[in-house]
Amino acid sequence: MTDADALRIKAYLFSLQPVECRGRPIPLSFPFNQRWLMGIGPPFFNSGKRFEPNSERSAEWNRGAYLAERWLIVASPYATEPRVCT
Repeated sequence: MTDADALRIKAYLFSLQPVECRGRPIPLSFPFNQRWLMGIGPPFFNSGKRFEPNSERSAEWNRGAYLAERWLIVASPYATEPRVCT
């Protein structure tokens, strides 16, 4: 994804009307219910470099590697749960 693509997506998302959404309570016990702890991971696991595709591998493999390296390492298991929106 290019910077221009990312900026277009951002502009589209910012053009939408906000809705009030309340997340479900997290059914985990302490310390796993402390969401602020998720902020500790990126400095250790995010190198800050752009993804460079491996020219020896297929486009599908590179897409999977991109997703694994850039998105899935910071994903929360509760980020995709349905929310109650009004």
